[in-house]
Amino acid sequence: MTAPVNLTLNTKVYSPDGNSAGTALWKNRESGFVNGFKTATAKVTSEVSSKSQVSRVRLSLRLPVLATEDSTCSCEGSLLHTNTVSVDFIVSNASSAAERTDLLTSLKDYLATATVTSLVVDLSPVY
Repeated sequence: MTAPVNLTLNTKVYSPDGNSAGTALWKNRESGFVNGFKTATAKVTSEVSSKSQVSRVRLSLRLPVLATEDSTCSCEGSLLHTNTVSVDFIVSNASSAAERTDLLTSLKDYLATATVTSLVVDLSPVY
């Protein structure tokens, strides 16, 4: 098991905030409003069936967006919307650490491409 430590994501520090049903939780409380706390979660499970034996690593990141000042539509601190990402790694229990490292490195490289940046930032589909 990995001990919970602070995570730094895009210069923001997320502090460990417990573990519920095997899901580790980290929070960034910079907003000062509970509904604006940014959260990261992680969970590892093993699934064994007659057809396969796999482990699943589930990661998520939730970034709420709050109103920064009072307006006719909302008050400061009101939740405007939440942007979320979820990642599921599904790996064979027979895979080696090197194979899982290759998968992780490939995902990091994929996320760093101009294509993925355009997909996420510009919401521009690949044609």
